[in-house]
Amino acid sequence: MSTTPESRDRVVDAARALSIVVVTLWHWTLSVTHRTADGDLVIPSPIDVVPGGWLPTWVR
Repeated sequence: MSTTPESRDRVVDAARALSIVVVTLWHWTLSVTHRTADGDLVIPSPIDVVPGGWLPTWVR
């Protein structure tokens, strides 16, 4: 097995890995499915709940 090149920045690798974990947890936490009183299965949108939540969707 070959080693990682010395030119590779480990801090950037760690930041990428942390970002993936944060995004995954954020989606999982805010997109938990549940049943309503009528028995319908729904996935709530955090955009409707978080004040100003729509704003980050416009940033590129």
